Amino acid sequence: MVTGISHDLRTPLTSIQGYIKGVLDGVADTREKQEMYLKTAYEATEEMNVLLQKLFDFSRMESGQMPFHMVRVDLAEYTAAYVAQVRRIFDNLLENSEKYAGVCPVRVDIFIREDEGGILLEWKDNGQGVADEKLSRIFDRFYRCDEARQEKGSGVGLYVVKYIMERHHGWVTAQNDGGLKICLYFPKEAKNIGKNTDCRG
Repeated sequence: MVTGISHDLRTPLTSIQGYIKGVLDGVADTREKQEMYLKTAYEATEEMNVLLQKLFDFSRMESGQMPFHMVRVDLAEYTAAYVAQVRRIFDNLLENSEKYAGVCPVRVDIFIREDEGGILLEWKDNGQGVADEKLSRIFDRFYRCDEARQEKGSGVGLYVVKYIMERHHGWVTAQNDGGLKICLYFPKEAKNIGKNTDCRG
């Protein structure tokens, strides 16, 4: 964990130091260059903020200090509104697709089905999927399919998705299906937590 965090923070921190030093040493010798250097440094601090916020959220979840407010909702309407706590799930799924789909443009299809026990939401991108040997680990905390860490990230995005789903007494699975397909199951009642690993059901 410490190694991963250190690696991911080093890049923006090095950028900040380099550009500020460029201003102090006079390398940015015009007002336009100074503004460009400072803007780049500022953007790097925002990147660090995003990473630190994810790690803060992770810490709150691990310590049981993240509040959950259970309410009944129409999931189709809720998905369209893109609000409240489920929004964090979609944000993380979208970020994951954008980073790792490996195609441009990235397309995401969302399907919703209802049965007597609950509601199944399928999130499917048009990317290259995940290597079979890595597929079972993508919801592990701090796990990165990109072992070389060429893509910026914290390795907690999909772990957060799994955590929130389980706190809602649901489950989440993933499979390759012409891209990566992630299935999220929201039970109507807490007792309905049976797991069907075949998203197509």
